[in-house]
Amino acid sequence: MLNIFTIFRCILTGILVPYLAGVGLTGFLFKDKNHQEKPYCLNLIAGYLLIWTVTEIVAVPLTILKGSFSILIIVVGAVMTFACIWAVAVIIKNNKTIKNNLKNAYFSVFKTKSDVILFAVFVALFVILAGVSYGTLFTDADDSRFLVNAGDILRTNRILSTDPVTGDPIDAGYRDFKKDLVGQWSAFIALGAKLAGVEATVFAHTVYPFIAFLLIFSIYWILLGESDVVTGKKPSTTDRSLAMILLVFFMIYGDYSSHSQETMSIIRVWQGKATMALFGTLTVIYVFSLIHRDEKKISYFILLLLINISMILMSSMGVVVGTLIIGAYGLYTAIAKRSVKTLILSALVCVPNAMLFVLSEVYTLERFLEG
Repeated sequence: MLNIFTIFRCILTGILVPYLAGVGLTGFLFKDKNHQEKPYCLNLIAGYLLIWTVTEIVAVPLTILKGSFSILIIVVGAVMTFACIWAVAVIIKNNKTIKNNLKNAYFSVFKTKSDVILFAVFVALFVILAGVSYGTLFTDADDSRFLVNAGDILRTNRILSTDPVTGDPIDAGYRDFKKDLVGQWSAFIALGAKLAGVEATVFAHTVYPFIAFLLIFSIYWILLGESDVVTGKKPSTTDRSLAMILLVFFMIYGDYSSHSQETMSIIRVWQGKATMALFGTLTVIYVFSLIHRDEKKISYFILLLLINISMILMSSMGVVVGTLIIGAYGLYTAIAKRSVKTLILSALVCVPNAMLFVLSEVYTLERFLEG
């Protein structure tokens, strides 16, 4: 059972610190006057994109070099600490008082009492969805591989050192090694468990699903607030809240069948590939909507790069999925805006995909052992 201290630590490391780090990241990327108009929930998204990106960049070479997992903890901790310090500087610079900041945040979202009531209904349904989903969490042989890997990382202080199927050293041969080398989701689960002070299974099945729900509904909320392509007007908070309530109803309904698409997506959301499908792809779409409005901003492409690397960490499929979706939207935006720069930058964002694809194909387990 989770005690009060552990729950507080989970909230601190899983939500509060990433949110504050996201404030620092968005404050660095969006220094213009319109920064204050950015959705507040984008901060939590940005914070996790930073965590995932750093984890992927550090975990891959650590796996190859058989380095200590503690190095990953130190690097991620250092980056998040710096981002949080930067966030404090951004808050002090852009806001006169915390009271005014909270007041502005409230009134920028809720215009009327009905907005508050509808959002409260959504929150209540969100809690019901979380409860239903927690009651139906399950794993299969493929899913449990990530948990075994994560637990082994915490036990050995090494990344991918044991075959999760046989329990033997990975030197004995492991057919999924190349995929896990690229998609370092197990390293993230182990990292989250270590920082939260819980077991890998507890973090994966209890702590992270709630975080995933927050991230998924945050990007839903942001996308629902985008301007209508026909009228050019932004939807009202009332319309957005009604849409969110409808989404929760669909998901709760889907959880009643063990064979429905909704259930497969939601109750396995702790898995990286589910997060990539439900969150990563939608975030790419959102960033391209920003690029379409102003393709000259390099900061949007930096954010797109973070999303792309994060999707690779979520699943080795992200190498292909990220390339396809970024390539398609990048080509469309470049044609629509008649911008060669957009096409070039979109291609550069996909460079990590190409590099890791070559690594997964060429750097076989046998060559790894020979080295």
